[in-house]
Amino acid sequence: MPQPPPPPTFHLLLIRKISDSLYSEFCIHFNKPRIPLAAGPQVSMLLGTHKTWTKECMPATILLIDDNAVQAATRQTILKRAGYFVIAVLNPERALEQFRSEEFPSPIDLILTDHIMPCMNGNEFVRKLREFQPKIPVLVISGMVEAEEEYAGLGIHFRLKPLLPDNLLASVHRLVTNTE
Repeated sequence: MPQPPPPPTFHLLLIRKISDSLYSEFCIHFNKPRIPLAAGPQVSMLLGTHKTWTKECMPATILLIDDNAVQAATRQTILKRAGYFVIAVLNPERALEQFRSEEFPSPIDLILTDHIMPCMNGNEFVRKLREFQPKIPVLVISGMVEAEEEYAGLGIHFRLKPLLPDNLLASVHRLVTNTE
């Protein structure tokens, strides 16, 4: 007799800034059982892990901006598997708002953005970003060779699509370690 598939599992990651150099991470794992519990309705099983680290050993935080949810999720998965903490935002205007109001759970080490997006393209985003964040590294990804010219003088790094996972990771690593 075939075995039923494993129950669905969900993870919730919470990061709290304790001080300028100390962060705390709590990851909650939800596992919904397939068999009703004797006590009544199904209840999710809850497991949690906790760790604390200093800023020096905290993974780099990448702000990923792409209006295409599939591409954003793909890049986010690639970067997370490589050990980066990735915050994905589907709207560049919202990303600017969050940046200005310091809504992110940790300081952003690198911004990775698409070029063509509705409402505000990558070039407009970077120009507005540079008004209050002139030094943060920015990696722009586009399928248009001519798009690179639009970023002249903005201090960005440009890569053409399609960008294979190894090339994406190499570019990100160089930028977060300041070796480019």
